[in-house]
Amino acid sequence: MSNSLEPWLVSSYNRYQESVVQNRAAHSVIISGNPNLGTGNLALEIAKLYLCYNHESGEVCHCCKSCMLFEGNTSHPDMVTLLASTVDECGEELDISHEFNDLIENSLGTDTLDRSSNKKAGPRSVRVDGVRRLIEWCSQGSVFGHGKVCIVSNAHLMLESASNALLKTFEEPPEDTLIIL
Repeated sequence: MSNSLEPWLVSSYNRYQESVVQNRAAHSVIISGNPNLGTGNLALEIAKLYLCYNHESGEVCHCCKSCMLFEGNTSHPDMVTLLASTVDECGEELDISHEFNDLIENSLGTDTLDRSSNKKAGPRSVRVDGVRRLIEWCSQGSVFGHGKVCIVSNAHLMLESASNALLKTFEEPPEDTLIIL
């Protein structure tokens, strides 16, 4: 397990590890809790474990291609995050990201600062257009052919239309796809 998890999140990660070892890992996961307490890091650690080629032991191997991408880069082509966004950010498709830091920063706060200009830009939420782009990404094949992970950051800010659009995909994700809210 990674040292990036806060102590209060370790038991949740361990439960997911156990399900992987028992070959009973869910394909949809809901992480509930205050976003300021490290839930973004928990989602990232679960994504690492899911995408690891050698995760049968419940541990991340740190040596497969997927693990190397998590260790040495800032993104992974088979992991995407849908971020809470303003209307303008969603319109410019800035609410979908492969960057790990975007997940962590977005999960930490729901401020109303525009990322590109540091100006007040209005309330953030998870919007239906972003969910539709996420679903489209889910339906495509993975880059490495070993699965994909979709993370919805700040899912508690999801608009009703967005949650309705995501429901069927969340209940029955495409094969080899993990969805984390």
